[in-house]
Amino acid sequence: MELGCGLSGRLLTPRRRQATNHRVDHGAAPNSSRGASLAEATKTVYPRARPDGKSGPGVRYVAGVISPYSVLSLLFPVVFIGAMTWLIVWSTRRRRARLRQRAAQVASVGWYPVPPNPWLAQIAANLFREGEPGETYAGVYQGRGLCVLDYTYVTSNGKSQQTHTVNLVALTLPVALPPLTVRHESGLRMFRGRDLELENQQFNDQFRVECFDDRYASAVMHPRMMECVLFNPGLEWQVAGSAFVSWSANGFAVPDVLARLDAMTRLIDLIPPFVLRDYGQPTFS
Repeated sequence: MELGCGLSGRLLTPRRRQATNHRVDHGAAPNSSRGASLAEATKTVYPRARPDGKSGPGVRYVAGVISPYSVLSLLFPVVFIGAMTWLIVWSTRRRRARLRQRAAQVASVGWYPVPPNPWLAQIAANLFREGEPGETYAGVYQGRGLCVLDYTYVTSNGKSQQTHTVNLVALTLPVALPPLTVRHESGLRMFRGRDLELENQQFNDQFRVECFDDRYASAVMHPRMMECVLFNPGLEWQVAGSAFVSWSANGFAVPDVLARLDAMTRLIDLIPPFVLRDYGQPTFS
């Protein structure tokens, strides 16, 4: 039978047409994934809502891309640099506060800042090694001129360096005397050069006397002088020309300097008059 559309074919009875429709409906099941893919392809994609309520793509943490170890490795240098910066700032502020406190104490005893004394800095270099002079103050103590100096030097073992700070206190003498140094005995006598042995064995065990003139050194280090030195066991000192010099570790503190000045004055007063007369040279200001 010819159809109106110009194509030939069979007429489907209602039963056959129903069966055909039934097959089409069941036949669509295997192609459901294809239909779903097509639906997904044609589905409108809306932007994900952002936490701030605005439109646009949201930001999500992807555990597989950034690991906690990576985050820690990035944070560690930041934390380390921050800690070092804080430590430097804290140390600087503490040092400034200490210097301000010391300046106030120095002013209270009548001392005043002066340029570093090259002669005293050279004594420090001879005692230790070449370094840099720091803050210097001058004044008067019990009628004698005084000078206080901070001094810094560096030592090295070939692998690392260490900075040392010492302070020197000098009192003027009425005359210039030959050099004489009294140090703590370290036990390494063979490496420390000449040491004068005196009649006080306790003194010999705790201190060493370095001097090129034994007769002059024996005249200065008489029994009462040795007793005074033993009474002040923390004091090391040197007769250097027209000055009596002592030293101590770290930057100077006014209370410590005052205690040392008292001990130094006692030692100066114990120098026999004949030593000043026979070995002394006039000083020129």
